Amino acid sequence: INLAIEEFLLRHIVNDAPILFFYVNAPSVIVGRNQNVFEEIDFDAVRKQGIPVLRRLSGGGTVYHDPGNINFSLITPDQDLLNNYTAFTKPVLNALREVGLTAELRNRSSIFIGNKKVSGNAQYATAGRLVSHGTLLFNSDLDRLRRTIRPRHQQVVSRAVQSVRSRVANLSDLLDRDISLGTVKDHIKQAFFGFGPTVPYRLSEEDWKVIQGIAEERYRSWSWNIGRSPKFSTTRCAQTDYGEVVLEITVSKGTIQTVRPTVNNPQLDHAVTALCGCLQGVRYDLHDIAIALHYCSEDPIPPGLSEDQLLDLIY
Repeated sequence: INLAIEEFLLRHIVNDAPILFFYVNAPSVIVGRNQNVFEEIDFDAVRKQGIPVLRRLSGGGTVYHDPGNINFSLITPDQDLLNNYTAFTKPVLNALREVGLTAELRNRSSIFIGNKKVSGNAQYATAGRLVSHGTLLFNSDLDRLRRTIRPRHQQVVSRAVQSVRSRVANLSDLLDRDISLGTVKDHIKQAFFGFGPTVPYRLSEEDWKVIQGIAEERYRSWSWNIGRSPKFSTTRCAQTDYGEVVLEITVSKGTIQTVRPTVNNPQLDHAVTALCGCLQGVRYDLHDIAIALHYCSEDPIPPGLSEDQLLDLIY
């Protein structure tokens, strides 16, 4: 919903004044527009914890959100400032200075305090308008952050934009006094707009209908969140009592295109051939793969493997 609100403000609330939108999400993983989710996150971890994976419209790297992380979004008519992160992050740096923290912009779009990253930022533009948005770690669950956006040990080959991994920290651990998340938000607001009056925009019933439509069409869509990952190939292998099984799987638009097997024992050939036929055209999704295997006309499980081991081999 928050990503849909941001897109709504960009596309439907057109004026010359900048719009500042703050939001806080439940635990979730947000990937950049051009990223391959299978290279970026640990799907086992997010599945077990019920953490949704969503794709935003801007580029950049993968981030973890939870109630200890504040997201800020500035929407302006300044499309000529696209890729100018200095202009956008300067007020944030000033706000952090006001609460006693010396921060700086590094790696083009990241805010660091010392050698710890506290904020990642990204942008996108359309129809002459610009969204500049960023995260700010305040008291986020950093252990969960590391577990969820740490890729599985898996050989993946693609041309997707990969995240730059950095050591991270919470502002609450760096501050020498107790400050609430709301206070930090107020300082950011003042840094962007000064101490003069601001005008709140209140979403109408019609606005909410449009927002729900955006959320349903894009941010609740598997084809957008997962399937839009760039084409990639992954090589998976498993040891059985009859030798090794190696599968080179090519995935495009989230769907298995080809499966090239390598086996070194003829006793594995029949089941592996049936397996490859069952997988072609199936979404590269654990649930969909399990269903495809269940309805396969021939037994696709190579001797020496259980069904769970076979799923681990494929996914």
